[in-house]
Order: sequence, then structure tokens, then C-alpha cells
Amino acid sequence: MRGGAQQRFLLLPLGLRRAAFEQRRTTGYSRLWGEIETFTRRYGVTRGGHLERFLRPNFKRLLPLRHAFEAEPGQVGAAYFIGGRLAGIELAPTASYWQDLFPILTMYCYGPAALMAERKRWTTERQPLDLEGLTGLDDLERRLGEARASERSARNVAVEALVRANWNQDVEEERAGLRVLSAEHEEWRGQMVRTDDETIYMSLFADVTA
Repeated sequence: MRGGAQQRFLLLPLGLRRAAFEQRRTTGYSRLWGEIETFTRRYGVTRGGHLERFLRPNFKRLLPLRHAFEAEPGQVGAAYFIGGRLAGIELAPTASYWQDLFPILTMYCYGPAALMAERKRWTTERQPLDLEGLTGLDDLERRLGEARASERSARNVAVEALVRANWNQDVEEERAGLRVLSAEHEEWRGQMVRTDDETIYMSLFADVTA
């Protein structure tokens, strides 16, 4: 996964992933050109069916996102939220794989959606901390802890509800004891790789800024 500038084309932006999913059985170099041009127009690029026309003027704004998060020891996946809205769930086979994957996901896949949320002037859904009657630093620390726990709980509920939803799944391929499945649920799309006992790779996504 390492390789400097080549990494930018390893993952499509969130706004193009559904189109790629719908055309996954279509062959041809130009199959996404129309969708790419529509995508770039959303970001103010007037013409062209090449992602470089989007990346070049926005690279400096995307690059900080690559370094904005650090993986926890043993972490193999994450849920991505854009403006407080669940936009994707990603799971990698190993922690080392995730260590390479998640900065690219953050920068090139979900980063453009974050820029679009900013362009649309989304406001965060996070509630301001109640400081009424604050008695001191200990009280402030307690309130911060409670607010963060409540936010984590709400996000966990959103992720769990999505995972437990009634997904339509189709087996795309079977090889060496592994099954590649496509999955669809309402506006959500994705794919996963499963053994008989567990999911070892998963990518579920929805373009929340569409």
C-alpha cells in the first residue's frame, strides 16, 4: 500500500463509490468518466472526467486529514462520520493492513465528503457542553467525560443499527474457502469477504453529502 503519489488512486472518493459498485461487472477504461465529471462539477471543477482535476486544487486541504488520526494498537477498522452522520464502516483483515489503509481511506475516500460538508456549511450535531453552575475543574472534567460517553454511545447505536439491518447480500465469488459478497441496504452499498465463521474484510458506505 505504500508508494507516495500512487496511493491517491487506490481508493475512489465516497461520492464515486456507489457508481463503481453499480458498474462493478462492467468492463472498459471509460466506464466512470461521466460519473467522475459529475463528481468534479460538484466541487467546482467545470469540466473533465479525470480525478486529477479534483485532486490537484484540493490536495493541500486533503493532506492534513491523512495525519489527523492515529490507529490504536490492534485496531482493524473504523466507522466514519461526516458532520455527525454515519458515512462508512471499514474493516481490514489485520492491524498492519489497517495501519496502511486507514490514512488513505481518510484522505482520499472520506476526505472529499468532509470538504463537501464544509462547502454546504453543515453544522456539527455535537451538542455544546452545558457550563451552567460549573463549580470547578473537577466538575468540568466530569461533564466532559459524560458528554464524550454520550456521543460515543450514540455513534455505537448508529453503527450497530446499520450492521443489524436487513441487508441484501449476493455471493460474487468463492475461492480458497473465502466468499466475496456484495451488500445493499437502502442508500448503503458495500462488499465483504467472509469465511464460514467470520468477516475478515468489510467496506460499507453511503454518500451522505449527495
